[in-house]
Amino acid sequence: PTNYTGWTNLTLQNSWVNYGTPFTTARYIKSADGIVSLSGLLRSGSTTSDVVIATLPAGSRPSGRTLYGIASGNVAMGRIDIDTSGNIRYMAGGNAWISLDGIHFIGE
Repeated sequence: PTNYTGWTNLTLQNSWVNYGTPFTTARYIKSADGIVSLSGLLRSGSTTSDVVIATLPAGSRPSGRTLYGIASGNVAMGRIDIDTSGNIRYMAGGNAWISLDGIHFIGE
């Protein structure tokens, strides 16, 4: 992305909370070239498959459902999906911590 200023914090749902200092708060940005990036470390949320962690606003959503392998603290790997309604969905992993870092896609 050409611009990484102006991050917006995500409103977390279903008991997910920011991990806390010194880690980044859950947030997103859409750069001038249309790339949406997520960042942040979360913990303690519901581990029911397909539960919503947060929702991205219109204009910052993928054109199709996307899935991402993520780092998850108490298992080897986790999975996050983002649907066309902007719902960031927990699919698999643990809740000691999960990372949103490294999730990027072209926004609608």
